[in-house]
Amino acid sequence: MKHLTVMFLIIGTGLLFFSCSEDQMTTPELSQENTLGEGELTDLSFSKMIATFSGRSDLIAPLNPGITTSLPGGKTLTIGRTAHWYDDASDWRVTGDAIWTVNQKLNKDGHGQVWGTAEMSVADPNNPTNPPVGKWEMTWHGVIWGNPAQGNLYIKGIALGEGTEGVVEGLVAKWTYILDQANVGFYYTSEGFIREQ
Repeated sequence: MKHLTVMFLIIGTGLLFFSCSEDQMTTPELSQENTLGEGELTDLSFSKMIATFSGRSDLIAPLNPGITTSLPGGKTLTIGRTAHWYDDASDWRVTGDAIWTVNQKLNKDGHGQVWGTAEMSVADPNNPTNPPVGKWEMTWHGVIWGNPAQGNLYIKGIALGEGTEGVVEGLVAKWTYILDQANVGFYYTSEGFIREQ
């Protein structure tokens, strides 16, 4: 009986450990309305794919530092940080200016969870100085660790977007963003795909 109990504990711990990937991180004590569910990403991964893309996202300017609150155990919670980024992708439909809203909950060591929303204005591929030709509304979540002051910040995020205006209206897209400051630099690399709804 004792061996059976130990075996169930090992199997249960293994299932818990392997079923929680960084793409599924949650913050139970916080609102999760802006995070993606596993089902949404799975459903998006298969039918009606139009194109894949890769690219880079560069910081244009921080806009609002948000509100940071100290939590027990040396943790911090930041809500509502905003920044202006520019995405330059291999597919013009996911190229343009983006305003990102970032929420983060960090442990004392700087490791933690990030989530939020973004709005991307699709640049006119013929003349980027013209008004935008479409708009994506996105939700995202991910993980963060390191410290930008020490040159070792790492962020990985998964974003799901819906085209709500112009040439992308009726399309959906999934992005994987990675910022690896120590090995690549202070910008995000991205890859993903676009599909019809």
